[in-house]
Amino acid sequence: MYWIRKNKAARAQVEAALEDASYDLIKALAKKLGLKPKSRKKTDAIAEISPILSDTKRAVKVFLTLDNLQQKAVAEAVFHQNNEFDDGRFSAKYGAKPSFGNKKEYYDIEPTLLCLFIYSDEAGKFIPQDLATRIKPYVPKPQGFYLKTVENLPENLTIKYPDWQKKTAKIVPLIVRETENEAMQDFWSVLRLVEDKKISVSDKTFYPSAKAIEEITAVLRGGDFYEIKEEKEFYPQIGAIRSFAWVMILQASKLTNVSAKKLALSNEGRKILTKPAHEIIKNLWQSWQKTTFLDEFNRVDEIKGQKRKGKTNLTGIKPRRESVVDSFQLCPVGEWISIEEFFRCVRLNFDFTVARDEWNLYIAESGYGSLGYEYGASFDKWYVFQARYILAVLFEYAATLGLIDVAYIPPFNARQDYGELWGTDDLDFLSRYDGLKFIRINNLGAYCFDLAENYELPEIAVKSSFTILPNLKIKVVGASLDGGEELFLENFAEKEDANLWRLSREKTINALENGQQISALREFLQKREEQFLPETVEGFLRDTEKRAAALTDQGMAKIVECETAKIADEIAANPHTKKLCQRIGKKSLAIFAADEKKFRETVRKIGYGMKYA
Repeated sequence: MYWIRKNKAARAQVEAALEDASYDLIKALAKKLGLKPKSRKKTDAIAEISPILSDTKRAVKVFLTLDNLQQKAVAEAVFHQNNEFDDGRFSAKYGAKPSFGNKKEYYDIEPTLLCLFIYSDEAGKFIPQDLATRIKPYVPKPQGFYLKTVENLPENLTIKYPDWQKKTAKIVPLIVRETENEAMQDFWSVLRLVEDKKISVSDKTFYPSAKAIEEITAVLRGGDFYEIKEEKEFYPQIGAIRSFAWVMILQASKLTNVSAKKLALSNEGRKILTKPAHEIIKNLWQSWQKTTFLDEFNRVDEIKGQKRKGKTNLTGIKPRRESVVDSFQLCPVGEWISIEEFFRCVRLNFDFTVARDEWNLYIAESGYGSLGYEYGASFDKWYVFQARYILAVLFEYAATLGLIDVAYIPPFNARQDYGELWGTDDLDFLSRYDGLKFIRINNLGAYCFDLAENYELPEIAVKSSFTILPNLKIKVVGASLDGGEELFLENFAEKEDANLWRLSREKTINALENGQQISALREFLQKREEQFLPETVEGFLRDTEKRAAALTDQGMAKIVECETAKIADEIAANPHTKKLCQRIGKKSLAIFAADEKKFRETVRKIGYGMKYA
């Protein structure tokens, strides 16, 4: 838990810090300095130590005897705006903690001289202000933040089990998902389910139903990140990630509303759908950041007590989201970053808290399992709270929207940072997101994170060659299509066998409706065919592009049936109403849903009324 330091002024000076330190620590420090106090009293030991820290030259001399990591610790405290020192932040930045000493036995303390500079109180660790001021000119300024990237991802990762489990290490293949093209296509697939009213949601939690998850998973490119299996007793379930996220993302946007517990496309949503896919995705990302009906940490199922009597035990959602989103500004585009490195980026630059009171949160049982207990010096609860929240945002939302590519393994024993917690011995993972290991901001992410002014379609590497025939068939010669090539070609062609495809007018029109460009298909084919494209293929491309734009969706319309054909003729011909409706059938009129209100008002003026359905 993060505390606001109490009585800062009282603890600003060396004398006060020494007086508040324990007798055993003061006695041990005096011995370490080779001092011989007049008596065994604490005050006499302080009287010997204080002059050393009050004299700049002597204090700097002691500082220079510290090892490299200890000197960095002093520097971090000296240059902190409140002269505070945070073990976790320091460890995140430098990869290790400085040594403050060891306890031989309960009363036998063996401190290092770092304890002369950094002290502890109920709020945390700090360096006295007067000491910091004296030595600051002689202390090197701490290094700035830098972020390490990964040039080549490993093919496999090794899972090591806790010693008590007595299991041998396991080698697990790393799964890599390039999400950009997947998300662009998934959006339209999920939207069709919305239009078909196949996505049911809870009116209390807003979560999708099990049937909705099943429907969505079936249309996602490559399925969910993990296979969703049927419930079996004693079998750990990972559950939905992408299919769950799409429902929550759409509810956070203005594209949909909920009607009779089912998602439905809104009128405003239909207007947005005329924009290119990458702009819609950016709109969804921005809408998600503003929503408050969902707290991503709620999806860390094993941590109980998040809500009690209708109130949350978690901090505000917005600052947490902003911390993760702001961290993307420090990440390079197109380069892999380990998840631990991203944690370090957040922690050092945009840190946040999750729990209002850790004692109210627990695992398994609220007494013994409370997360308010303190654990050993090597255990860091930051990974229980902040890290799990970050993983949920990255894996469930940023990756689902196609903004980051991900490399991951199954979550089972993928992280060993929670094993000291009571009640976790039987857990295979603390969260379904524990398997996320690497992320990479792609072109779509760069556009949505405002790291790039314009969106650039990702270039698909040329791995294979084609022979394109006049009958619209495509023969793959040489190397087989790689994943990216096959994913792209699936938008426009039917696969007839392992190395033979046929261009499909229906699939191509569908792809063009969903934001793809005929020029991208032409370029894709020409790069893999040494000869010019056959004229029949060029004709197919030109004609299909025209056909795809032959009809324009003007939005939802209502059919209004008049009592007689004469009334229908009168309303359709009236100068005030004829612009708002169109004559169809014997006694019917069609009006756009957006014009309904105005039509009702106008038709009343000419002496007619329209009953509500």
